[in-house]
Amino acid sequence: MKIKIVFITIFFTLSSVNLFSQITIEKIKSNKYYKMVKEPEQDSNFISHFNQRFSVQPFFSNKTFKLNIADLWLSGHDIIYTPNVSNRLGLAGSYKSLSIGFSLALPSNEFIYGKTQSFVVFLNTQLSFMNLVTDFYFVRNKGFYLNNPVGNIAGWQNGSPYPTEPKLAITNIGLSTQMVFSQKFSMKAAIYQSEKQRKSAGGFSLGAALRYSGFSTDSTMIPLAQQKFYADILTLKSGGFLTIAIAPGYSYTFVYKDFFVSGTLLIGLGLQPQIYQLEPKKSKFGFKFTNYSEYRIGGGYNSDIYFGSISYNFYNNKTIIKDSKLIMTYNSFTLSVGMRFK
Repeated sequence: MKIKIVFITIFFTLSSVNLFSQITIEKIKSNKYYKMVKEPEQDSNFISHFNQRFSVQPFFSNKTFKLNIADLWLSGHDIIYTPNVSNRLGLAGSYKSLSIGFSLALPSNEFIYGKTQSFVVFLNTQLSFMNLVTDFYFVRNKGFYLNNPVGNIAGWQNGSPYPTEPKLAITNIGLSTQMVFSQKFSMKAAIYQSEKQRKSAGGFSLGAALRYSGFSTDSTMIPLAQQKFYADILTLKSGGFLTIAIAPGYSYTFVYKDFFVSGTLLIGLGLQPQIYQLEPKKSKFGFKFTNYSEYRIGGGYNSDIYFGSISYNFYNNKTIIKDSKLIMTYNSFTLSVGMRFK
């Protein structure tokens, strides 16, 4: 199978955003209340900056959104739909505050897992003001396979092709931001290695997220063996769910010489407007509160010239419909190495 070139990932630090933040800071400094709101300066004993203007960074990544349908009463089996998305190889480059990267989709086994049509865009920004990072994504997948057919599909055996839902389409859109309130901790060093964390440090973290998940299909998503446990959502064929969440937490980076391990845990609460159809041409609309969690963990090497890291990011978006819950889970694994030069 030929390797398909797919526009998969774009990520950059907007110089215009950095410029806007600097203009904002200057306006604050000119205000008579500056002493009350001024930007805390980083502690140079804990954080240092690199003099190099250029960097290159090959990377390997896998980013997956899974749909998990579960019975609130724990009577039926979970039903997990996964897209057959490819692992990806990519190359990123940066000049000063601007970085951009592209990736290639590697071949996947469509005979076993079916075919997924996928379009993905990821944007990342990092601002020096308030130790802040912002992420945006748009992900649309059409065509999923049943990840756990044992117990859900009678007679299925290991090695057989997985049952598929070729008409199931799921769109995920998200915008999130996170701040760490510490002059000794660097988000840039923890996530992007664009700064250096010289000593171990951590701080209180606050995250805010706006995440949308929508789906549509032409038939029931419930396998025959589980339909008696999910009778309330047998006719569910489309829906859209927007979660507005605020989540406090903590971030910490452990440093030993040029090696580091960093982690962030956020746990909070979200308000979720819902709209879905259980009957043709008849939509239901409502609001619910939902819990929200996200964590990042990673580690690697970060010297003046060479750097590399392994990172994992996880969060879920939960929706309750009658006696069932739909959980949209995001998993991201990235392995990268890089080099800086003038």
